[in-house]
Amino acid sequence: MLSPHELLQIALNIEIDGKLYYERLSNSATNEPVRAVFRLLKIQEEEHAVFFRQLLKEYEEESFELINWDDSSIYLKSLTEGKIFPEPHSIMTKYRDSNIDDAIEYAVEIEEKTLTFYEFLLGLCSNKETSDSIERIIEEERNHILLLKGLR
Repeated sequence: MLSPHELLQIALNIEIDGKLYYERLSNSATNEPVRAVFRLLKIQEEEHAVFFRQLLKEYEEESFELINWDDSSIYLKSLTEGKIFPEPHSIMTKYRDSNIDDAIEYAVEIEEKTLTFYEFLLGLCSNKETSDSIERIIEEERNHILLLKGLR
């Protein structure tokens, strides 16, 4: 089973990927309202990353106990890389000239995928401490989805 530290590291990796993803989309969009939505999402992902870094500090001692943390962190990164956020170039053309509703709908789909991933991780939890950490992550993602749906 994954430790709270490892799960939070996965969450942090996802948020960092999301920030870069939305940043690239905002830079490529030609429709200003769409650019603004992607910029907002980039900021939200940055805020989530800050939140997860704070949670990671709570489990800092645990990371010292993990064997081969450097190898483990590479493995954890590989678990999520390209699984939540597709390669930006694969969809940039599609969303570069889209309207605001399409951009928001697309972002909701991505965020719901992230939420599903975290709910899957929650199902793997065997201890309360880890479950609590994942539930905090899930709550952040739900808030993100609500924000996006409120933009419609």
